Amino acid sequence: MLLAVCFLLFVTEALLALSIEKGQLDMKNLFTILLMYFTYTQIWILLVVNAFRLEIKRMFFREETIWYKTKRFR
Repeated sequence: MLLAVCFLLFVTEALLALSIEKGQLDMKNLFTILLMYFTYTQIWILLVVNAFRLEIKRMFFREETIWYKTKRFR
């Protein structure tokens, strides 16, 4: 059910944004939105699987987690 709600929210938000722009709310853009959603979810799955793989590797080899400090500029 959560996945369906996420899908509906994504499509609704994108359609709302397209409806604000004159002449952009058409079937071609609707199919583009659907393609964007499924492409995005597949990339997200790859990202999570890679993070899981790296964490298992870290635990298996008993590596310490290293946190890098972000450089700040003034």
